[in-house]
Amino acid sequence: MKKVGKFIAVFLLCVLSYWGGAFFHGHRYEEREIQAIPFEFGEIKVVSGVDRSGPDLLPMGAEWIQFTGEEPLDYAVILFRSDMRVKSPKPQLQHLVVNGKDISWDDTNYSYRLHIDWLSASPLENSRSGMVDATEAASR
Repeated sequence: MKKVGKFIAVFLLCVLSYWGGAFFHGHRYEEREIQAIPFEFGEIKVVSGVDRSGPDLLPMGAEWIQFTGEEPLDYAVILFRSDMRVKSPKPQLQHLVVNGKDISWDDTNYSYRLHIDWLSASPLENSRSGMVDATEAASR
Protein backbone atom coordinates (compact mmCIF):
# COMPACT_ATOMS: atom_id res chain seq x y z
CA MET A 1 0.00 0.00 0.00
CA LYS A 2 2.88 2.36 0.78
CA LYS A 3 4.42 1.66 -2.63
CA VAL A 4 1.20 2.63 -4.41
CA GLY A 5 1.00 5.88 -2.40
CA LYS A 6 4.61 6.76 -3.25
CA PHE A 7 4.03 5.95 -6.91
CA ILE A 8 0.96 8.21 -7.04
CA ALA A 9 2.83 11.00 -5.25
CA VAL A 10 5.79 10.80 -7.64
CA PHE A 11 3.47 10.66 -10.63
CA LEU A 12 1.53 13.74 -9.48
CA LEU A 13 4.78 15.57 -8.75
CA CYS A 14 6.01 14.84 -12.30
CA VAL A 15 2.74 15.98 -13.89
CA LEU A 16 2.58 19.16 -11.81
CA SER A 17 6.21 20.04 -12.50
CA TYR A 18 5.67 19.51 -16.23
CA TRP A 19 2.60 21.76 -16.28
CA GLY A 20 4.34 24.30 -14.07
CA GLY A 21 7.32 24.44 -16.42
CA ALA A 22 5.07 24.73 -19.46
CA PHE A 23 3.02 27.45 -17.78
CA PHE A 24 6.02 29.62 -16.92
CA HIS A 25 8.41 28.80 -19.76
CA GLY A 26 6.60 26.97 -22.54
CA HIS A 27 5.97 28.34 -26.00
CA ARG A 28 4.77 26.24 -28.90
CA TYR A 29 4.86 27.47 -32.51
CA GLU A 30 3.89 25.27 -35.44
CA GLU A 31 2.72 26.21 -38.93
CA ARG A 32 0.45 23.50 -40.33
CA GLU A 33 -0.86 25.13 -43.52
CA ILE A 34 0.53 28.15 -45.35
CA GLN A 35 -1.09 29.87 -48.29
CA ALA A 36 1.15 32.55 -49.84
CA ILE A 37 -0.43 35.28 -51.97
CA PRO A 38 1.70 37.80 -53.92
CA PHE A 39 1.08 41.40 -52.90
CA GLU A 40 2.18 44.72 -54.38
CA PHE A 41 4.59 45.41 -51.51
CA GLY A 42 5.64 41.87 -50.65
CA GLU A 43 3.64 38.82 -49.72
CA ILE A 44 0.49 37.99 -47.77
CA LYS A 45 0.47 34.65 -45.96
CA VAL A 46 -2.54 32.91 -44.50
CA VAL A 47 -1.21 30.57 -41.82
CA SER A 48 -3.06 27.87 -39.89
CA GLY A 49 -1.18 26.42 -36.97
CA VAL A 50 -0.40 26.73 -33.29
CA ASP A 51 1.19 29.69 -31.51
CA ARG A 52 0.72 29.32 -27.76
CA SER A 53 2.43 30.10 -24.52
CA GLY A 54 1.76 28.14 -21.39
CA PRO A 55 0.25 24.72 -20.86
CA ASP A 56 -1.49 22.86 -23.66
CA LEU A 57 -4.44 21.58 -21.68
CA LEU A 58 -6.81 21.86 -24.63
CA PRO A 59 -4.61 22.30 -27.71
CA MET A 60 -6.47 24.56 -30.11
CA GLY A 61 -5.10 26.07 -33.25
CA ALA A 62 -5.03 29.59 -34.61
CA GLU A 63 -5.17 31.32 -37.96
CA TRP A 64 -3.41 34.52 -38.86
CA ILE A 65 -2.78 36.79 -41.82
CA GLN A 66 0.84 37.85 -42.07
CA PHE A 67 2.27 40.61 -44.28
CA THR A 68 5.94 40.28 -45.23
CA GLY A 69 7.45 43.35 -46.89
CA GLU A 70 9.83 43.28 -49.82
CA GLU A 71 13.59 43.78 -49.69
CA PRO A 72 15.25 45.58 -47.89
CA LEU A 73 12.34 45.75 -45.43
CA ASP A 74 11.63 42.03 -45.18
CA TYR A 75 9.96 41.92 -41.77
CA ALA A 76 6.67 40.27 -40.91
CA VAL A 77 3.57 41.95 -39.48
CA ILE A 78 0.57 40.04 -38.16
CA LEU A 79 -2.50 41.79 -39.60
CA PHE A 80 -5.18 39.54 -38.10
CA ARG A 81 -5.24 36.58 -35.76
CA SER A 82 -8.10 34.30 -34.83
CA ASP A 83 -7.74 31.68 -32.11
CA MET A 84 -9.92 28.62 -32.48
CA ARG A 85 -11.98 27.86 -29.39
CA VAL A 86 -13.38 24.68 -27.94
CA LYS A 87 -16.94 25.58 -28.92
CA SER A 88 -16.00 26.45 -32.51
CA PRO A 89 -12.90 24.49 -33.56
CA LYS A 90 -13.46 25.25 -37.25
CA PRO A 91 -11.44 27.91 -39.08
CA GLN A 92 -12.68 31.47 -38.64
CA LEU A 93 -10.86 33.18 -41.52
CA GLN A 94 -12.82 33.20 -44.77
CA HIS A 95 -12.97 34.91 -48.18
CA LEU A 96 -9.52 36.54 -48.26
CA VAL A 97 -9.17 38.77 -51.34
CA VAL A 98 -6.00 40.68 -52.29
CA ASN A 99 -6.59 43.39 -54.89
CA GLY A 100 -3.79 45.86 -55.55
CA LYS A 101 -3.09 47.63 -52.25
CA ASP A 102 -6.32 46.42 -50.64
CA ILE A 103 -6.89 43.29 -48.58
CA SER A 104 -10.31 42.12 -47.45
CA TRP A 105 -11.48 39.11 -45.46
CA ASP A 106 -14.14 38.08 -43.02
CA ASP A 107 -14.54 35.85 -40.03
CA THR A 108 -17.82 34.46 -38.81
CA ASN A 109 -18.89 37.79 -37.27
CA TYR A 110 -17.21 40.73 -39.02
CA SER A 111 -15.95 41.84 -42.41
CA TYR A 112 -12.55 43.58 -42.66
CA ARG A 113 -10.93 45.82 -45.28
CA LEU A 114 -7.37 47.03 -45.11
CA HIS A 115 -5.48 49.42 -47.39
CA ILE A 116 -1.67 49.32 -47.25
CA ASP A 117 0.44 52.09 -48.75
CA TRP A 118 3.98 53.42 -48.37
CA LEU A 119 4.63 56.35 -46.11
CA SER A 120 6.13 59.24 -48.04
CA ALA A 121 9.38 58.95 -46.10
CA SER A 122 9.71 55.18 -46.17
CA PRO A 123 13.28 53.82 -46.06
CA LEU A 124 12.61 51.86 -49.26
CA GLU A 125 11.69 55.01 -51.22
CA ASN A 126 14.69 56.79 -49.73
CA SER A 127 17.02 53.97 -50.79
CA ARG A 128 15.54 54.04 -54.30
CA SER A 129 15.89 57.83 -54.63
CA GLY A 130 19.33 58.09 -52.98
CA MET A 131 18.00 60.04 -49.97
CA VAL A 132 19.24 59.15 -46.49
CA ASP A 133 17.14 59.37 -43.34
CA ALA A 134 18.63 61.82 -40.80
CA THR A 135 18.32 59.37 -37.90
CA GLU A 136 20.00 56.68 -39.98
CA ALA A 137 22.86 59.00 -40.93
CA ALA A 138 23.37 60.10 -37.32
CA SER A 139 23.74 56.51 -36.14
CA ARG A 140 26.63 55.82 -38.54
